[in-house]
Amino acid sequence: MFRAIFGVVLCMVFCRAVAAQPKAAPPRRAVLIVNSQYRKLPPLESPHLDGMVLEDALRKTQFEVVKYEDNLTTLGQFEDGFLKAVNAGDIVLVFYSGYAAQYGNDNFLLPVNYDPASADQLVNTAFSLTRIQQDLEDQKVSMSILLVAGAHDDRQLDRVSASSGLAPPQLSGFEECFLFSAPLNQTAPAAPAASPGALATALAKAIVQPDSGLNKSMLEVASALGNRPFFSNQVTQPFYFTAPLPPAPPKIVTVQAPRVDVGIQVPQTNKQDREDYKFIPKGTFQMGCVPTSSCEAAEKPRHEVHIARDFWIGVTDVTVNAYKRFKTPPKQPFWSKLKDWSEYHPVVNVSWADAGAFCEWVGGRLPAEAEWEYAARGGQADQVFPFDSANARDKANFQNLGPKGNDVYVYTSPVKSFDSNPWGLFDMAGNVWQWTADWFDPDYYSHSPADDPKGPETGKERVARGGSFRSDPAKHLRISYRAGFPPKANLKLDEVGFRCVLEDTPETRSRLAIGQQAP
Repeated sequence: MFRAIFGVVLCMVFCRAVAAQPKAAPPRRAVLIVNSQYRKLPPLESPHLDGMVLEDALRKTQFEVVKYEDNLTTLGQFEDGFLKAVNAGDIVLVFYSGYAAQYGNDNFLLPVNYDPASADQLVNTAFSLTRIQQDLEDQKVSMSILLVAGAHDDRQLDRVSASSGLAPPQLSGFEECFLFSAPLNQTAPAAPAASPGALATALAKAIVQPDSGLNKSMLEVASALGNRPFFSNQVTQPFYFTAPLPPAPPKIVTVQAPRVDVGIQVPQTNKQDREDYKFIPKGTFQMGCVPTSSCEAAEKPRHEVHIARDFWIGVTDVTVNAYKRFKTPPKQPFWSKLKDWSEYHPVVNVSWADAGAFCEWVGGRLPAEAEWEYAARGGQADQVFPFDSANARDKANFQNLGPKGNDVYVYTSPVKSFDSNPWGLFDMAGNVWQWTADWFDPDYYSHSPADDPKGPETGKERVARGGSFRSDPAKHLRISYRAGFPPKANLKLDEVGFRCVLEDTPETRSRLAIGQQAP
């Protein structure tokens, strides 16, 4: 009896000890494919040196490294060798240095026995980057990091290649990160004699630094290259080449209670347009796709953004009534004849330029896309939808079915018909899309700055946010969803409105008639 009881107790202690063990990190595997000694192309010096500096740096960051140097002549060797050792859940890094070419919307890595004079097409004699991606997806790796330092000999490869440099890779939504040594359709300068290439040099330096997160390290490498190389990061899970630094201990500081600025606690009315504006304090937030949700590539990667200055934003979209104070509103939307289009509905059919002119008239501007999302999140973290639901019928007007009481808004609804977000802003989801100041670039998040991003310098479409009465709630009402609209008048503008931002300046506070009051 005693032995039985002792055995049970011992088993319980052992099982608890096993359960308390920390979960092992997934294996890290790297493959370096470095081709220098080409038989039918001019030899390259830097790939050999690339392999040396990266092999050392990767081993320091706990990667198991396999290197193919001038000896990988078929993709089957890669699949039967390195790939067979890869298991589901592994983290895989692939680095290639050597000649590369694009053909038929794909990129090909050229083996050392490649003959540019051969009648065989690239697809039969070189390694397809898309196939390598697919191989890794088929192995169900947890993430793949693909880096290509591709050289191009114009004299011999232009005959078989669509263009110099590399084409955009095929993005499948899988957890993948790409970094090329040059912009798309361009080649990087040759490395100095007896030196590794710029990509390998910067990468080896970045990944061994403390707190070297994936996105941070890749941005550092891209910045070091200096030529705006192609970079796309679709990885949503956290990953560090070296362990993140422990958080600093909290500082205990005793401060005197500040004066209370009563004016910023509640919305204030602008004398110019008679619209209410709400004070939004500066701060830091996570912008983009929440990892637990299903998002489009343009919403990734999620990244930290710092809004450095306080600002004021319209409590509602600009109404028809407010726009009339500026100038005659644009023509009513075709659907307005089917219902009573009240002066308290958001104004639509306003081009991006006219929306900006209105905001300038009231002493402000259109919000930057980052400011808009920061305000829409209302200080809440990790919310996919503004009201924790993709189908909150009593919270937003969308997909022609948004009810309020016994009414149904077939198109727009009057502002303030639905609940506000935690910062007191109405219709940040649904009703009408809202112009922002930024040009639209689906890849902008992969290289946007962390402090007050202002969007790309050029583009064809402007970013609009928030969805409209026509929107699919599960898609367009995500706080992170990004849409691009042509800035000039077009048929879709009948569902696009806007709201304005005012800088927190003495001039703004004068317009809002704000004073301070001591506690």
